[in-house]
Amino acid sequence: MLRKTLCCLLCCISIMCLAATAVFAAASVPDATQAGSISFDFSGAEKPVKGGSLELRKVAYWDDALGTWCWCENYVSAGVSLDDIGSEKAANQLYLYALVTNLSSFTIPVGKDGKATAEKREPGVYLVSQSVPFAGFSCIKPALICVPCRMDDTWGYEGEARPRLSA
Repeated sequence: MLRKTLCCLLCCISIMCLAATAVFAAASVPDATQAGSISFDFSGAEKPVKGGSLELRKVAYWDDALGTWCWCENYVSAGVSLDDIGSEKAANQLYLYALVTNLSSFTIPVGKDGKATAEKREPGVYLVSQSVPFAGFSCIKPALICVPCRMDDTWGYEGEARPRLSA
């Protein structure tokens, strides 16, 4: 009797562990069909930011079949490893590659309130840059932003960035 009880208990624990694993696996994969947005806020700068724009380039996409991020066709030859996607060096290298190869960008206007939003972006890794600085500032440093962004075990589809400005 004790043997049957222990066996039943072990089976229940195994089933619960498998169920938890399935939930975790589902949460660790972004929904490639859900659009997201990236908001930029320059309103906290010492000097007010008046107008201007940012450049946005999609450099990587989510591949459901592989279960990972993959370079967009134009960026495969950039010489950056996907393992380095979070580094400043990778962002700078991708930006220089985009300039040298004359890759197009999507322009995001910055309003008089110092805010800008890129809405309805499909899941991907985006390079944010600026070739014309805001009046009185240097250009922002290139940065890589992921849409969606992983937070704990869930994916957030609405992100906000507050790039630092320097004179």
